Amino acid sequence: MRASDVTNLRPCDIDWRNNEIRIIQQKTKKEVVYPLLPQIGNPIIEYIQNERQDGEYLFLKENGHKLNQSIVTRIINNYFAQSPIKINGRHFGAHSLRHSIATIMVNNGISLFSVANTLGHSNIDCVKIYGKVDIAHLRKCVLEAPYHA
Repeated sequence: MRASDVTNLRPCDIDWRNNEIRIIQQKTKKEVVYPLLPQIGNPIIEYIQNERQDGEYLFLKENGHKLNQSIVTRIINNYFAQSPIKINGRHFGAHSLRHSIATIMVNNGISLFSVANTLGHSNIDCVKIYGKVDIAHLRKCVLEAPYHA
């Protein structure tokens, strides 16, 4: 989910009965349905019950106004800075999380069609950049291949 989609998320976008989040992406105007996993849903429930003020959008600032993308980026950057993840000069932020998830999906054999659908892309060519070569995985495949002389 893009940062713009997170900031525009409304409580009515969450289908608790079917464990889904349904949104119209801000960038593409395409409907995307995400599974609502307990790791996501439970913290959202806790936030709604204990912290959230009334408002149209799900995630609000303390004054009740809608979050903007720069605040989401700042929150994610703070978590990166506090984490043990080695950045090594690479870019990080909201979009890098999206990129990492797509790369992990491709490297774990998820079809490009499924990755494109998850990201809300209508063309699989847009997700081919995420198919980075996993050298360790290739090495393992070569070592496991039967040798015929």
